[in-house]
Amino acid sequence: MADMEAGTEHLARGTAKHVDGMLVVVEPSGKALETARRIRNLAVQLGIERILIVGNKIMNEKDEVIIQAFAMKNQLPVLGMIPYDLSVRDVDLSGDSLAS
Repeated sequence: MADMEAGTEHLARGTAKHVDGMLVVVEPSGKALETARRIRNLAVQLGIERILIVGNKIMNEKDEVIIQAFAMKNQLPVLGMIPYDLSVRDVDLSGDSLAS
C-alpha cells in the first residue's frame, strides 16, 4: 500500500507501475474530477486494472450525485462517500491532530 499525494505526478513518473489497485479520493469539484479522470487514464495506461472511487467532503445529495455520475461515465466503481466534517477542517487549520 502506498499513500500518494493528490495529482498525477507519481503516475507520470511511473512510481505506481507495480500497483495492482488504486483508490482515488475525489471531491465534488470540477478540478478534482478532472484530476481523477487524468489519474484514471494514466493508471489504465500503466495496466492498473482495479481503480475505485471514494467521494470526499460530501455536503449534500447533489455532491453524491456528481461523484456517482462521474464514476459511471468513467466506468469506475464507487467504494463509498465521506461526508464533509467542519471539525476536521478546524483541526487541520489549528495544526492539531485528529488523534488528540
